[in-house]
Amino acid sequence: MINAEILCRVCGDRASGRHYGVQSCDGCRGFFKRSVRRSMKYECKDRKQCIVDVARRNQCQACRFRKCLAVSMNPCAVQNERKIRSNSTKTFQERCRNYLIASTDELTQKLRNKKTKACFIDHGTRNQHSAFVKRLKEVGQFSQLNSSIYLNFMLRFMMLSPPLSHISIEERILLLNHSWHMLFIVNYATYFESNVIKFGELQTVLEILDSLMLTPFEIWYLCMIIISESVNEIFGNLPALYAYRNEAFILLMKCETYAMVALMQNNKNRIGKLMKLKELLQTISKETVLQTFFPNSIRNQL
Repeated sequence: MINAEILCRVCGDRASGRHYGVQSCDGCRGFFKRSVRRSMKYECKDRKQCIVDVARRNQCQACRFRKCLAVSMNPCAVQNERKIRSNSTKTFQERCRNYLIASTDELTQKLRNKKTKACFIDHGTRNQHSAFVKRLKEVGQFSQLNSSIYLNFMLRFMMLSPPLSHISIEERILLLNHSWHMLFIVNYATYFESNVIKFGELQTVLEILDSLMLTPFEIWYLCMIIISESVNEIFGNLPALYAYRNEAFILLMKCETYAMVALMQNNKNRIGKLMKLKELLQTISKETVLQTFFPNSIRNQL
């Protein structure tokens, strides 16, 4: 029997910790944070008596937010959190900038000299990534130290590849600061195995990724969609990336058609899983990824 103290007081799911003064899951924590930061105004289509539990928490945002407040989630803590984390954000941005400026290895030079169009990567670039992953796997169990090494590599790889290579360094840093944790999960789950403890939305995401058996190109297109969708929240509109999102989506759908034949899977079911995956990724916080995959000595630098 699960102790009531480790259940989310909003929806009853397993709590990932104490967020904004209340034991809550990552889903409700993220929902509350977004609602407060964006000053969202919700309206209940029923009589403000909707049931908020694990299965129905997404059905009525108004009642979900009302319950967050009813169990004493603190809106002021969300605003204070933004101020406290500003310094760590600067540290992360400096690290991204250093990856771009200081990198002089073969991969960096290849990507800087490349004239690849849109968000497509060729076999040579993909092989560079595969070779790096292979070297990490040869070390043995995917450790927390390897998590940090791979994150550093992934950030540099993303920053120097299309379509991010077509926008300014400052814009790249902002986009990756917003989405790095989602990109890490997608790549980590595909290429590595780990004994880290997983539960809630994170476990569901990893199970979906495991069942899909995505190819490197599918992973790339999915990552480009994730990055491009961060644009609306940060810039409102960035034409240089908006077109790439559409192209990445079209290419991803083509990949799914091929996968249906190769893996003998139902195409609608596979695409449905991808869309669910994309939505679930947005409910997982950076803090959850840091707590799960990185030791404190490394987390403080991210």
